[in-house]
Amino acid sequence: FLDVTLNKILQFNKRTEIVRIDRSDTLDLYTDLAQIIHPALIEFKKRNDGCFEVKPDDCPFRVDDESDTGFSEQRYNWVMDEMIWAFKEVLNDLSQERFWSGESDFFFEDIPGSTKQRVVKGPNHTRVFDSEAFAQHKARVDNGLRLFGAYYLNLWI
Repeated sequence: FLDVTLNKILQFNKRTEIVRIDRSDTLDLYTDLAQIIHPALIEFKKRNDGCFEVKPDDCPFRVDDESDTGFSEQRYNWVMDEMIWAFKEVLNDLSQERFWSGESDFFFEDIPGSTKQRVVKGPNHTRVFDSEAFAQHKARVDNGLRLFGAYYLNLWI
């Protein structure tokens, strides 16, 4: 069913391509799509000689090259860079490891009268998670993905 539907959509644009999507391709669809979207955005930015209109609220800074139409190359480049960065982070599997620091020193201890165990930190346990930096990072990724959705229909040359 999915093969037929996608092929009909592709044929609408006179493209003759066979797209096969296996069940395993949808297990982590976000990374599979990012593998296509990330390099495509890089290539799009490289080949595109123009820019699309970017709403001032979508850019964190005021630019001097704004015309009366609202088009701004600086805002366009910033939005494209944020989208590219966000999809690169998705490809990095949104790893949280970079937000941990210190050394792990812990062991599991049986809970008396139970089949469960608890984690006990050892004397050299210094491992901490920088939740503030992670929240900022996640917010930036989320915003880059939001921008992709907001400007998706502008991705044409």
